[in-house]
This record gives sequence, structure tokens and C-alpha cells, in this order.
Amino acid sequence: MPANRRTILVTGGLGYIGSHTCVVLAEAGYRPVIVDNLANAKASVLPRIRELAKPDIAFPKADVRDRTAMEKILASPRPTSRSTRPMCATARR
Repeated sequence: MPANRRTILVTGGLGYIGSHTCVVLAEAGYRPVIVDNLANAKASVLPRIRELAKPDIAFPKADVRDRTAMEKILASPRPTSRSTRPMCATARR
């Protein structure tokens, strides 16, 4: 993979639409960083996305409503996966 690939944040990336979007973005040369709180998705989707897309896809589990977690993700030069362990507390609705 080229070293100059652009990173793109995909919220809800483990859901139906988000997972398909991640595969297409990866095929187009982007490096998806998936942010998902798994409220309406399953972590078991991630290995299949990685299988189809081939590149390194990061998954820092977080809720987009959690400002601290999002600031940490956006400040990271290369966000990494955290398996399915929470990176943050899920924001309350």
C-alpha cells in the first residue's frame, strides 16, 4: 500500500451502510478509521471488512457524542484499534 494514503473517519462504520462504505473507501486508496459505539452494530463485522478491504483499518471503539474520546482520536496521527474494549464511556442519551 502506498505510504501517502489519506485517512478518513467513518462514523458508524460497523453498521450495514458504514461497513460497505469502508470497503469501497479502502479500495479507493483511503485508510478508514471506524468510530462506532456498537449500539446498532457488531464487532464481528470488523474482521470481514479487513478481509475484503485488505488495508489496516483502525477501530477505536468510541461514541461520537463523547467529545473527549473524539478529540483523542482526531489528535492521534495514526489511530489504532482497541479491539472491542471501550476507549471511552458511552455518552448518555
